Amino acid sequence: MRLLKIRFIISLIFSLPLFYSMVTHFQILSSLPMPNLLMNKWVQMCLATPVQFIIGFPFFQSAFRALKNGKVNMDVLVVIVTSAAYGYSIFGNDLYFETSSVLITFILVGKWIEHLTKAKIKWRLDRCSH
Repeated sequence: MRLLKIRFIISLIFSLPLFYSMVTHFQILSSLPMPNLLMNKWVQMCLATPVQFIIGFPFFQSAFRALKNGKVNMDVLVVIVTSAAYGYSIFGNDLYFETSSVLITFILVGKWIEHLTKAKIKWRLDRCSH
């Protein structure tokens, strides 16, 4: 659980600038200052790459194991969607690096909350059984 928390925090640090670059394009938030540096393809790629391939590596591992066993799980979907967004950002005309990074970050926080909840329930059940 501690490793999951660390992965989430690192992912959040790298993803927040990308998320900011995305939300400033919403009409309601378009008055927020947008540094040109954050719209640079190479800067976005440098922020997204560690999230996609280092923080997201366990998703790739799980997806590979599932596919190897002839199965499809959520991690296969995560890998397909985030890799498509990342790849399109490299080879396409638009930038979607924030999509891959923010999705991985959201999924990590969900998994972290899930583990916290399960641990709390287990603790309460153990406490009640004594």
